[in-house]
Amino acid sequence: MTSEARAAVNVPVQIGDDHYLIGPGFHDGYLEGIALGGGEARLTLRCIHDGVHELTLHGLRHLLMNEFREGNIISEIRIVTGAEPDRDMLEALVYGQPHPSVPEIFQQRHRDGLNKMVEEVLAGVTNLVILGPCAGAELLALCTSVSLRKLEVS
Repeated sequence: MTSEARAAVNVPVQIGDDHYLIGPGFHDGYLEGIALGGGEARLTLRCIHDGVHELTLHGLRHLLMNEFREGNIISEIRIVTGAEPDRDMLEALVYGQPHPSVPEIFQQRHRDGLNKMVEEVLAGVTNLVILGPCAGAELLALCTSVSLRKLEVS
């Protein structure tokens, strides 16, 4: 983000039946930055036709980002809540499955924790946020709520 001052306008977060974020169109847009702090992640996103937006993940519980680089092109943004989440994605957020040599008590704790995460997404208590790339950064996050603002350079 540049040193220019930016005003912001709240934009409703609308999620389709397929869990894709509806409008503004982020497909082929850019993930320009991420800021972490205060229990949240703020993603700076540039749309091709609708300027710069900030997607904020509030009540951040887990976040995994791979391949962040210059030129992070967005394919999709999905927000799953109140529905069955992809267990493999949730497992990736907690570092995958324990090694088979790990004692059963710890493997059971891992399964119980993963089941609790699934239950919370199903109940709408948490959101699984997926930013899928065309190129560059892939993001998975688990948070309690999501907000979106359009940033206007002043």
